[in-house]
Amino acid sequence: MTGSQRIFWLFFGTSGRISRRVYVMACALSYMARFFTAYQFVRYSTETEPSTGWAMLMLAAILASLWSNVMLSIKRLHDCNRPGGWAISTLLLDILAVGVLAFMSGTPGPNQYGNRTDSPH
Repeated sequence: MTGSQRIFWLFFGTSGRISRRVYVMACALSYMARFFTAYQFVRYSTETEPSTGWAMLMLAAILASLWSNVMLSIKRLHDCNRPGGWAISTLLLDILAVGVLAFMSGTPGPNQYGNRTDSPH
């Protein structure tokens, strides 16, 4: 798997498992994309052309970030030997669910979702 394929798997794939460290760092990057575009949107006056562009970019970043947080949470739950369906709670509870998953310890060794962490199934 190439580097770009691994990045795509990490943020948008559902198979496999990820460790706490990778989960926290990936979620932080996802939140930074949200906050950076929101900052740029607020920084410009709402009557200017750049503000409209940043608004569209912010909407895209929020949607991509929400989707990737669910995908990251699925893989984190898999590492804890739990079904990925629980990841839907990250849409409702957002940062609270991310915090809980960041502190849950994973299953040592292989489980039904993969042989090792930080790789696809």
